[in-house]
Amino acid sequence: MKNIASEALFNAIERAVRKRAYSPCAIAFSGGLDSSLIAAMCPAELYSVGMEGSHDIMQTKKAARILGLDDKLYLHELKIDELESAIPEVIKAVESADPLKVSIALPLFFASIDAHRDGIRVMLSGQGADELFAGYRRYESMGHEELEHSLKCDIDDIARNNLERDDAATMANSVELRVPYLDREVIELALRIAPGLKVHDGVRKYILRLCAGKILPEELAYKEKKAAQYSSGIYSSIGKLARKNGFKGVREYLENVASLQVQEIIPV
Repeated sequence: MKNIASEALFNAIERAVRKRAYSPCAIAFSGGLDSSLIAAMCPAELYSVGMEGSHDIMQTKKAARILGLDDKLYLHELKIDELESAIPEVIKAVESADPLKVSIALPLFFASIDAHRDGIRVMLSGQGADELFAGYRRYESMGHEELEHSLKCDIDDIARNNLERDDAATMANSVELRVPYLDREVIELALRIAPGLKVHDGVRKYILRLCAGKILPEELAYKEKKAAQYSSGIYSSIGKLARKNGFKGVREYLENVASLQVQEIIPV
C-alpha cells in the first residue's frame, strides 16, 4: 500500500511542479525536504535568505551541494540594519504586525526582491506540504482520527492563514508565488492517504519522505524540519531590534512600527 501511495504521490507532485514551472523560475529554498524535492524536479534558481551565520544559511549551502546545484544557489545573508529597514514594508504588505506573520514573510520578501532583481517573475514554494502530510510537531501525539480531522481543518484554513501572507510578501516585489503542493490533484490524493502513512513510527511526513526518496538522497529526504522564522535567525533578530528600541517584546515593537506607519498616512 505505501509503495503504491508513494508512487502516485510522486507522479502527482511532479505534474504539479511541471504545470507551475516557468522560464526563468525561482524556488524559495530552505534546504529542507519540501523545497529540495521541488528543486530536484524543476530546473530553477534557488533563493535562500537568513541572518548572517544562521542555521538556514548553512543548511541551504549543504543541501544545494548535495543536489549538485551549487551554481543555482543565491544566498542572501541579512544584516540587522537590512532587516530593520524592511520591517515596515513587510507589515504594510501583509497588513499585519503579528510576530509570526511578519517573521515568516520576511525571508520571502527578501527572496522575491533578489529574484525580481535577476529578472525572475515566478517563484515556487513548498507551502502546504506540512498541512497535507503532517509536518508539524503537534501532529505527532494525535491518534489517526484526530490527525485526519486536524489536517483537513488546517488545509481549509491555509489560504487565510498562510497563502495570503506569502503571496503578499512576494507580490510586493512583483513576483508571483506558485505552490505545487496545493495543486488540486495533490490535495485530493493526500486526503485519501491514511493518517498512519503520514505519521509513522514517530516520523512525520513519512509518505512524502518515501516519495522524495525516489530522487533525493536519504540525508535530505529524512531531514528534520525547523520553523523558518527561527532557523533563519529572523525572529530572534527582531527581538534584538525590539530591545534596542526600548520594547520588552517583539509584538509590542512591531505594533509600534505599524502605528507609526498609520501616523505617517494620517497625521495626528
